[in-house]
Amino acid sequence: AAVEDAYQYMRGQHTEAQVAGVNKYMLRHLLVIGDGPDTCASSPEQDQCEGGCLTYSTSYESVRDMIELEAMADRIPIHFVQMAAKGYPERDPRQQEIACLTGGHYTFVNTLDIPMGVLQDVLTQTINRIRYTFRGYWRFQIPLGSVKKANEPPRGWLHSLTGGGRVMPGIEGILVKYEDIFLFKVNDESVSGSNSADKRVTFRKECAPSAPSVCPASEAVSECSSSEWWCDAQTLTCLSSRNWTPNGEQSSCKPQSVYLSVETRTKVGETIVMGSELYQIKDVETRCCRGTCMPPNPPVVPAEVAKPAGSAAACFWYGDAMGWVLADPAEIGQSSSGSQDNLSWVYFATINVEEDCLVEDFEPYLSSYSSTDFDAEDWSHCSQDVNCFLPPVP
Repeated sequence: AAVEDAYQYMRGQHTEAQVAGVNKYMLRHLLVIGDGPDTCASSPEQDQCEGGCLTYSTSYESVRDMIELEAMADRIPIHFVQMAAKGYPERDPRQQEIACLTGGHYTFVNTLDIPMGVLQDVLTQTINRIRYTFRGYWRFQIPLGSVKKANEPPRGWLHSLTGGGRVMPGIEGILVKYEDIFLFKVNDESVSGSNSADKRVTFRKECAPSAPSVCPASEAVSECSSSEWWCDAQTLTCLSSRNWTPNGEQSSCKPQSVYLSVETRTKVGETIVMGSELYQIKDVETRCCRGTCMPPNPPVVPAEVAKPAGSAAACFWYGDAMGWVLADPAEIGQSSSGSQDNLSWVYFATINVEEDCLVEDFEPYLSSYSSTDFDAEDWSHCSQDVNCFLPPVP
């Protein structure tokens, strides 16, 4: 909707006094900066539990059709800077296509891999590169035959090319030849931090919604979810979504070990002494929640050691917590992450320990936590109201 509004406004801002024969939109550009595809208009990524955006009826198809009704020389270039998001960490083919249709540029920034200290530098340089293109245009050209030989890339996917290139004069002879090689790769030496920008050349090899067999077959992801694949009509790529059993019901999830990462705060006199402990809790029953086998809420603090109402002191009670997080217990507190196979559910909590109590007093309650008698409140984080992104009908 924002692109359509801005495009329609800018389209009406030219004057007949401009030089005849010159593209009347040549000084007009749209630059769109976002963190994923449109989730307000109807799309496979739309959050089905949110209704606040549904008043916007502008769709990707309507914007594309509006652009295609104009001659190429009259189209306003639309440039996209798409930052990776946890909910959509990959490139959006729709933004790539709109940029291509208008002669704009599409740039993908690996936001999730960039250290926060250099993120602003990365975005500034990315936007500056697009600014420099406003002075003129160049296009990257590659014969499709070179990617259709021995290992033909499958349909339904975005593919990336790495390598290098030189600037050649081109058939119009308007570019200055530049002999130095520039690289298409992941990384950017002009800013600190690895994987800061993705400069690979990407292209889409389309699938056909009428022939979805080129996409992967449905496959089991875990004991309580499966991945359903189809050829999406908007992106013409293979998309997937998870199926899962209704929340709160017993599922086939197996018991597993979980961990409590506890930060203790012990008061000794007037001094607060900080400590950290990692407790492994074995054979905890898990249930199907949001397509993943999750443990319930952490163990209830036993009444005999909990902080009584109105009391100034007790052995311990839970303070602030992050909730359940998939993490590698061996890497907690370290900068590097472990392999996917090592990930377990970890509950990060703070326990306040008074000066006349010992950690050993409540340690047995944590290590022995293994019960199949869960209250409904334990599963409030899996209520149907927050169970979003159900798979659409292919």
